[in-house]
This record gives sequence, C-alpha cells and structure tokens, in this order.
Amino acid sequence: MLEGREFEEDEMAEETDKKEAEVEEPQEAGSGEAPSAVGEEETGQAVEEETAPLAPVNEATEVATVSEVSSDDRLLSVLMWVSMVLLQLPLLSAVLLFIEPSKSRPFQRHHAVSSIVFWIVALIYEGAAMIVFTILSIISLGCLAVCGWVIFLLPHLLALYYALKAFNGNEVEIPYITEFAKRQGWI
Repeated sequence: MLEGREFEEDEMAEETDKKEAEVEEPQEAGSGEAPSAVGEEETGQAVEEETAPLAPVNEATEVATVSEVSSDDRLLSVLMWVSMVLLQLPLLSAVLLFIEPSKSRPFQRHHAVSSIVFWIVALIYEGAAMIVFTILSIISLGCLAVCGWVIFLLPHLLALYYALKAFNGNEVEIPYITEFAKRQGWI
C-alpha cells in the first residue's frame, strides 16, 4: 500500500509541476510584463539586450543613402550598360540623360554619363586594338588571328561587369573616366 501512495504522490507532484510550468511560460514570453523575482538578473539582461540599439548612427545613414536607389534606377542603369554591349552604341544612355525624370535621378545620371564616356574610350581602345591585331596577324602569318580576337571582348566584358555593379545598386568608379566626368561637372 505504501508503494501505491508514494506512486500517487509522485504523479500528483509531477502534475503540479507541469501546471506551474505552463503558468510560468506565458508570463516569460508575455508582451512586456515585468520579470519575476526568481530570475530577474537573467531576464533583466535579456530585456536590456533587446532594447540596445542595433547599429551605430553612421551605418544607419549609409543604409539610407543606399535605399534611395530604387529598383527602377537599378534596372535602367543595367539596361544602359547591356544595351551598349548589344547595340554597340549608348543609345539608351543618351536618351535617358535627356529625359527629365531620369536626368534628376543621380544614380541614373551617373551611370548614363559613365557609360557614354566609357563608350568613347572603348571606341579608341578598339581602334588601337584593330591596328595591333592587324599588325600581329600579318607578322605571325595569321597564327595570332586565331586567338588574338579576344582583345576585342575586353570592353564588352567590362561593360557587363559594370552592369552587374549597377544591378547591385553600386555606382561605377572607372579609373580616370569617372574622375574626368566629375571634373567636367557631368556627374
């Protein structure tokens, strides 16, 4: 008989513990009630950690400037660079540079001016590459012509890289070209 009573007392104690645990759980996960006196230090620290600022003020201002670039800005900037690769002319860049809504958007203006100036430099590069390619092909009796055509892809690959940067919301900093455009006041 004693074993039966001890067993029943153990079951009742377990049920009481379960009920107490169920009552305590909603209070701990409650919506802002004061922490209980039992674990005040632990829960007090957790409350302080939750209310601590997540980022310094400088990072918040950087995020604000990045978020000013809309998805339309990024899309049009990507299209400027890709259309230059496909059409071999910066037509979309020139058109968007003169349309009023796009002209007033700094991100689009930056990419439009950068792609136009890049196109001019790429034309000069391809003209020089054509001369070098022709001379080397003549000297090598056509052997370098088989693999030398790759030098013409460099401006196209760079333009696709800049399109990827525009898609990610970054302004393109092309060495010398961006500096020149800024000195001229175009960007």
